[in-house]
Amino acid sequence: YFCVVQNLEQLKRLFNICSQKYNTFILGNGTNMLFSDEGYRGVVIKLSGEFKKIEVLSEVIRAGSSVFKIKSFI
Repeated sequence: YFCVVQNLEQLKRLFNICSQKYNTFILGNGTNMLFSDEGYRGVVIKLSGEFKKIEVLSEVIRAGSSVFKIKSFI
């Protein structure tokens, strides 16, 4: 299965539903990613929407969020 989430709330809900029954894989932008021709047995969750936003805060630029940081919120 392949799902696209737009915000953290959608990600939490989907992850809570899927992680009990399926293997889950959180995919960021998807560049430099290879999957086997045999496919993936589980749910691939692609981050979109809020996760792609760029903020400029004085001298800091914040771009989306890493998958590692997202895992700590779920």
